[in-house]
Amino acid sequence: MENEKLSTEQKKQDRLHYAMTLADAISHFNLKLGTVNNGTPIEEQRKILQKYNDVPSVEEISANSNTLDSYRLDFMNALYDKYFSDYPEILEKLGDNKTDNNMANFALLGVRRFLFQSTEAKDDTKEIIKLYYTEILPKYQDFLINYIVNNHAWSLTINSKAAFMLYYEINEQHKQALAKYPSVTDIAMLIKEVRENLVNKIAQLKQLGIDGDTYSRLVSDVVIGKYKALELILNGMAGGGPDVLNTFISLITKEYPFSEIYIFSAEVQDKLVLDNEQKEYMKEITQILEGLYQKGFGNSSNGSGSGCMLVFLLLIVPISLLLFL
Repeated sequence: MENEKLSTEQKKQDRLHYAMTLADAISHFNLKLGTVNNGTPIEEQRKILQKYNDVPSVEEISANSNTLDSYRLDFMNALYDKYFSDYPEILEKLGDNKTDNNMANFALLGVRRFLFQSTEAKDDTKEIIKLYYTEILPKYQDFLINYIVNNHAWSLTINSKAAFMLYYEINEQHKQALAKYPSVTDIAMLIKEVRENLVNKIAQLKQLGIDGDTYSRLVSDVVIGKYKALELILNGMAGGGPDVLNTFISLITKEYPFSEIYIFSAEVQDKLVLDNEQKEYMKEITQILEGLYQKGFGNSSNGSGSGCMLVFLLLIVPISLLLFL
């Protein structure tokens, strides 16, 4: 019973710590957003907000009279509302000082931050940065994309309406695909979805003249990111040895052949315009998949002899070193 009580208390402390770390990430985002001038196109906003450490000085903040335009205020208010909805215990800790305005409540939370901190100093910078990039910035990006389309706010993009609408369509289809195939074992079907429904549209987007940064990021997120996920999964399974790896590949490629995943990795390099880093990665992952494919991985009749062990090494040893073995 005592251990159960301690475990429950620890979970509460962990939840509180996460909530306060998230609050720090939101506060930093709000600070960054305040440096972006009203009317700035989404593409330029993204560049500014991606630079986490590029923050104004105290003097610059004091001298800045920029007031967020209505759509950005709407986003921040929605962010504050969701925060206190997800963590109502934080709101309760404000006691009689809490109001019906969650923006004011969040500001008060910042003032009284010390009340919820651990007595032991802990550097949460890495976790704050992670939440900034994974939880907040993507939500703002989606919000902005939807805002531009729903309100015909074409002045907020440097791209043509045709290019941005196709970008919006790809973004929506990608989110639907991720929701449709959320499991690790769905990775092959997710790659199939990208191959059949998205890669040609991304190629078309380039022809419509989408800006280079947006295009490159889309290629990384929608296409290359799937192969990076696959590589991580395969490396994890390789730790169990060739037989485990082969069994797992057979499992995840039951509905979509491993050979097609390998073929598509080569197609990506032909269909899309890749930057140097993207080219290098796709070249390496294609070599890895080719090695697996040639050794019969994904085939239930495959054994675990020396050939399989070579492929096992291929997964865990950098290709640049493997060339010398």
